[in-house]
Amino acid sequence: MHLLTLFTLLTLIKTIQGQGLPPHILEHEAAGFYIKDRNGQHDIFVRSYPCTSPPPCRTLLLIHGFPTSSFDYVTVASSFTSTHTVVTYDHLGFGLSDKPTSFNYTMREQALNLHHIIKSQSLGSQFDVVSHDMGDTVLTEYLLLLSLPPAVGEDKPRAPGTVVFTNGGMVYSMINKRLAQIIITSRFGEAFVKWCPRGVRDWFSRKQLGTIWGGNREGMEKDIEDIMILTDWKGGSEIIHHLSHYLIERSGGEDHWVSAVSSAVLSSNVTVRFVWGDSDAVAPLGIADDFSARVGGEVGEGEVCGERMDVAVIEGCGHFGMLEEPEKYTKEIKKALGV
Repeated sequence: MHLLTLFTLLTLIKTIQGQGLPPHILEHEAAGFYIKDRNGQHDIFVRSYPCTSPPPCRTLLLIHGFPTSSFDYVTVASSFTSTHTVVTYDHLGFGLSDKPTSFNYTMREQALNLHHIIKSQSLGSQFDVVSHDMGDTVLTEYLLLLSLPPAVGEDKPRAPGTVVFTNGGMVYSMINKRLAQIIITSRFGEAFVKWCPRGVRDWFSRKQLGTIWGGNREGMEKDIEDIMILTDWKGGSEIIHHLSHYLIERSGGEDHWVSAVSSAVLSSNVTVRFVWGDSDAVAPLGIADDFSARVGGEVGEGEVCGERMDVAVIEGCGHFGMLEEPEKYTKEIKKALGV
């Protein structure tokens, strides 16, 4: 009886929250703008943080992961504006962007929308990229596009100068999958989303997110609340099983993404860096070590590999470096970017 009351209360709370966004997220939305996706059908939220130094400035694109949004970067984005114009956006299906129920949420589609954003926002010839979690896979898929003929009606994607991968499941066999990930990517995933009481799902999601924080848990509850609100916005909670499909893609796409990063290093002169929290329960540090070593094996040992690849560690930090340890995170990202 007590559990039933708790779940009913949680459902009521989420119903009330669903009626509008809190002021701090509305402020974030007001500072950004919406563009249409590459097919001109759905809105994608974009926010730009202007460079504070005289031109020319490079552009830094920050790519969020699952199940979060560009709001992850609100605290740290302005830390990079002395050298870069910073651009963030919400993937289709995430955050403030539209969340169509019939969209094909593949990494190729997300990468093509990334290409569309880079082109439409005129990022210039000098831009760098930092990615996180699912964003790592979107970025590797974008790098794969560099070596492929352009899609019909598309321009050839441009190569970034430096890419920095942060905590994500880039090596599928090494991911310590959460129970929630196992359920929603299984054949029972859609039924779980459809039939499991909303309050139960929300309670479960909060608990699962809490397991991937590191030692510094100050502010964790507020950060998780923001993630939950933005996930739910525009009905995102009801398509979470579709958004999770990237995990299934990861299980079979790892080798060609390693080759894509290697090709970007060799053919497009892209600098590759890794910045990783060493206390991540879902994407352990070994992933960065393994992926970078495999890319290094394809690139070849020696000066080229040594000059262009590096793994930096944020000690005591879990999955969300930008939220848990913003100062340490910013310091390591700047070093990775060479600024």
